[in-house]
Amino acid sequence: MTYNDCKDLTDKDVASICDKARSPGGLIARGGRGAQANQLVADHGVKVGFIQEKNLRQARFFIFHHHRIQRDFDPDNVTLEQMRNYWNSRFDLEKECSKSDSTSDDIKPLKKEDDVRTTLENLDNVLLNKLEWSWWIPTCLCDQGGCHIT
Repeated sequence: MTYNDCKDLTDKDVASICDKARSPGGLIARGGRGAQANQLVADHGVKVGFIQEKNLRQARFFIFHHHRIQRDFDPDNVTLEQMRNYWNSRFDLEKECSKSDSTSDDIKPLKKEDDVRTTLENLDNVLLNKLEWSWWIPTCLCDQGGCHIT
């Protein structure tokens, strides 16, 4: 399992992983010395406590949130404090991202030449002023019998 696999998990998946680690089932060799070293016994798994499961859920959310906002995840620069801050504000973060992801306004087709011109001017203002894309200067040929961007 890699860090990229965590972005697709949910809290329920993390709980299932921890449950499987606690009681994986199957048989394992007893180990030790003597004649009974190779005898098979039930696999009792490992102890995974509530704190470890919660830390894993926090790490999963941190990785998921970084993927959602298109940031690279670097495990060397992550602290437990950062994960806890994101975890404590997760409902606000999810609400904020779901607002920006929602498409409640249907996209309406541009029916008038003025709509096209206004849209291009708005796009031009955003690109030139906010994003400083000085190379993007669309030319609208609406006056010459059709609307084409060159």
